[in-house]
Amino acid sequence: MKNENLSAERLKFIKPSAIRRMIDLSAGMKDVIHLEQGEPDFITPKHILDAAKKAMDEGYTHYTQTQGMLELREAVSEKLSRENGIDVDPKTEVVIVSGTQETMAIAALAFLNPGDRALVLEPYYPAYFEDTLIAGAVPVPVPLNEEENYRVNQEELEKRIDSRTKLIWICSPSNPTGHVFTREDLEIIVEVAKKHDLLIFSDEIYEKLTYDNAKHISIGSLPGAEDRTITVNGFSKAYAMTGWRIGYAAAKGALAREINKLHYYLVLCPSSVAQKAALAALTGPQDCVEKMRQEYERR
Repeated sequence: MKNENLSAERLKFIKPSAIRRMIDLSAGMKDVIHLEQGEPDFITPKHILDAAKKAMDEGYTHYTQTQGMLELREAVSEKLSRENGIDVDPKTEVVIVSGTQETMAIAALAFLNPGDRALVLEPYYPAYFEDTLIAGAVPVPVPLNEEENYRVNQEELEKRIDSRTKLIWICSPSNPTGHVFTREDLEIIVEVAKKHDLLIFSDEIYEKLTYDNAKHISIGSLPGAEDRTITVNGFSKAYAMTGWRIGYAAAKGALAREINKLHYYLVLCPSSVAQKAALAALTGPQDCVEKMRQEYERR
């Protein structure tokens, strides 16, 4: 068998990550300023490191529940209710994942059939596009205009929707633009999703890193979005925990069950030590997050 015939058909349609290619090309170079990926240059705060060390010292190094440890899911649920206006049952509607990137693949595989279509607000994080292709579905870019401050246009959304459209990918605050969608923009997306019975995947990993008095709003908190939104967040950006590979997905009822079903077969469960670190991040002092944010804003 020739090597070029070994790959599954789906791999012929996706591209290697340009972000990772730049990182690999610059490996070993000196005096390089990295702008290719969202990588905080701070070390994970000490109280989080201490919690991880304590977990290891106490032997917390085994499998956890597939959904993640309940104490962490409870902390996530409480955080979402307090800060985001999203109410989910920690026992059944929160899934701790191995970074938000995993949930992007899960959402595509769990909710898109071959031939389905998914709207991608452009500019976009590449994984939304490529994961849609991995699922055998069709990514449909919806250009947002910088001159119009990336405002969402309902007509532009709806003219790209047909009977096979299933999902809208959004990221707010946006990677790569940094734009924070207004309530009005989010309400337009919800209205379109309700009208055409679409799911919404909301990547909110940059929620703590907003500037110029911009206010982050979780689309899952808006009326009509509760039962159709997958809210995804994590610890990589706010707590400088990119290497820990830990995040969470919150969704109602059957959505959460399907996410957890596929999550089991992809990773079994998240890192037990990383979960203890994440718990310390959520429940410990938050001044470290603000100090890092202020430094980014100064830069």
